Amino acid sequence: MELSPLYYFKITAETGNVTRAAEILNVSQPALSRAMTRLESSLGVALFIRQKGRISLSETGKNFYTFIAKAFEQIEAAENYIAQEREGSDSVVRIATTASELLSTMTVDFYSRGPQSDVKIQQLTLAQNEIIHRLKENKLDFAITTEAVDDRELTMSLLLTEEVFLVISRDHPLAGYDGAEVSLGELRNERFLINESVLSSDAVTEFCRSEGFEPDIFISCNENEVLKDALHMNTGVSMAPASKLALQFGEPEEKLAVVRFRGHPLQRKVYFITRKDKVFLSNSRRFASHTKGYFRKLGDMINNYPIGYFEKGMH
Repeated sequence: MELSPLYYFKITAETGNVTRAAEILNVSQPALSRAMTRLESSLGVALFIRQKGRISLSETGKNFYTFIAKAFEQIEAAENYIAQEREGSDSVVRIATTASELLSTMTVDFYSRGPQSDVKIQQLTLAQNEIIHRLKENKLDFAITTEAVDDRELTMSLLLTEEVFLVISRDHPLAGYDGAEVSLGELRNERFLINESVLSSDAVTEFCRSEGFEPDIFISCNENEVLKDALHMNTGVSMAPASKLALQFGEPEEKLAVVRFRGHPLQRKVYFITRKDKVFLSNSRRFASHTKGYFRKLGDMINNYPIGYFEKGMH
């Protein structure tokens, strides 16, 4: 089957007007009408409903249009892929995340592993719905998020599952002693200090709602030092995943305690998301491979820590 009649059908279906479609396609209206009639004849079905000069898609035509539109999207993607390969325009890898701290050490690790001057990384921190929109529009190569997606155009793989801990001042009554544990319900009357770049307000709220209460969010920001200062002053309580504690708090904090949640541990999951039909060029493929390897090693590192490691200090 030739592509031209299918493209003519696509434009006619989208405009819903033969005259307008003919103008866009730069063909005469009679020629376009004949092309659509021949297409219907070759397929053996009626794609259009024609009534007094008006034209609309039949039910079969609507379903056929869905397949044709997808097919031309794939053709356009293939053309873009060849153009980028030919022009060497793969230097910029476009990624996004819902939690910026997920990307910082990973990117530094990538550049530390040898000459990577040909790879430029564009990192964005976006809301989940915006990430989904940009992935579907092919404006991102992939995304790292802490929220699962269920979309037929996207594919998702689990990168990391890690425990979430309570972080409080050593002077807080719940700090207790090394090895102490708390239940989430004991935080019902506490003020929460949230670093949105690590564990979002939505995630903390979801945890608390599972215990039947709404968290009193006292501070919500993206600054690590602001949260640490507030914790030092015993202003409230915070939560942090194991990777944050292991990688980004530096030397042990004498003024802060890390406490495990009793019973079923709270968990944060990290996902790799991209389009199902995504064709990775050389640099994006290299960085995607690094990303998966980085989180695999991070998970191994966290899992190999002895029980009680995090509760003894913020490393």
